Amino acid sequence: MPTSNNEKLDILGGKAIIKQNKFGVWQFRMWISSEKKYVEKSLRTKKRTDAVDLAEELYIQLRNELANGKTLFLSPYAEAMQKFIAYKQREGYVNALTYDRLTTIKAHLSHFVEYIDKNAKVSDFSINTLVQYEYKCKETNYLVLLGC
Repeated sequence: MPTSNNEKLDILGGKAIIKQNKFGVWQFRMWISSEKKYVEKSLRTKKRTDAVDLAEELYIQLRNELANGKTLFLSPYAEAMQKFIAYKQREGYVNALTYDRLTTIKAHLSHFVEYIDKNAKVSDFSINTLVQYEYKCKETNYLVLLGC
């Protein structure tokens, strides 16, 4: 039976949906309330029965990851930096980190935020970010900024 390219199906009682894109490929979509975003992913199949099976498996996988504390979306750098500092402060409370070392970490991270776009996602950075970084069509070099 041929299917229309606009077909939508509820998965697991409406916990997620699958729909076909304009090419007839099934797409998975699920709302993640803890992150206030939708997860959307291609199921890479045009067969309805395969799409339902893949979507149910994907739903279970995503729910397990969320239950284990994993976040599905990366934070902007500034938010990730605050989480890291909070983690380091907790570490300091158990005498694993001195106050001076924590102050140094905060200073370095604050300077780095000035160098990059603070709304950039953590995934935007690579091992070479400090060597060369482009922001607002301007190329910068962290080592040159430091006077090295």
